[in-house]
Amino acid sequence: MTLIVALILILLLVTGIRKWKKNKLAAILLFSPIVICILFVSFFLFHSIDRVKPDSLIFETSIENSRVHVSGSWSERLDYYHFPTDYLIFYIPDNKSAGTVSRSRTDMNTKMDWKYLMEDVEHAIKREGLSELEPQIYDVKTEKDFHFSFTLPDGVKAEELEIYYAHVREEPMESLEYWFKRVQITGGK
Repeated sequence: MTLIVALILILLLVTGIRKWKKNKLAAILLFSPIVICILFVSFFLFHSIDRVKPDSLIFETSIENSRVHVSGSWSERLDYYHFPTDYLIFYIPDNKSAGTVSRSRTDMNTKMDWKYLMEDVEHAIKREGLSELEPQIYDVKTEKDFHFSFTLPDGVKAEELEIYYAHVREEPMESLEYWFKRVQITGGK
């Protein structure tokens, strides 16, 4: 298929060059599919190379009573191929539950295969080797500015928690890619 497209583009180029002196409008029309193909390929190459990095994600945390509030924002724009949802990964001593985690979720909630996604996230976490504790995974909508909050479990201090933000990238015809950034909880009660 690629060979056929390449041959057609070469034929258009040669024909356009030969027609240039006689009929410039016809030559420009013959060159236009070549220009469109170059723009199309450039678009995909640019977005394949253009990736956000963990350093562009900034967190602000605060603690009120036993409720922890985390606001996040991206200093750069989100990458074009970001997945509709990212993940929050909690590691809590004694594998206590994070309880209710308030966060915004994607509108595509009902259309996603959550079993597959959770298995994929768990495999990525194991590959990364973030902690020996059991991860508690929550989805969060991928947005430029976002907020989530949760209640500290009884007997657990904020410094004992390990929270990671997992950003997911989904390029066409590729498997999901992950990177992780630790959320440092600061702020007094």
